[in-house]
Amino acid sequence: MRSENEILALEVLRNEQARNRQERFFRVLCDQRRGGETLRSISEAAAIPYNTVRSYAGHNGEPCVMSYGNFLALVEAFPEYAGILHPQDGEA
Repeated sequence: MRSENEILALEVLRNEQARNRQERFFRVLCDQRRGGETLRSISEAAAIPYNTVRSYAGHNGEPCVMSYGNFLALVEAFPEYAGILHPQDGEA
């Protein structure tokens, strides 16, 4: 059984990994050589409020870890980029 400190450390690690995946997702999707999307167009395509998308992308400071429902909305709106959001092998 894991100690409370181990559980908290794992949660911090998972959140950091999720933020890193989110930042990469938005960086790739907004890159003019790739997706060329704007945060506004991402917001509209996924039906997520614009300010929420900005917070996930890190444009309001430290990126917020997105909710599972919004994760699914982004995956459905941009399936060709969904792999970026999924945990990689070896991630917590």
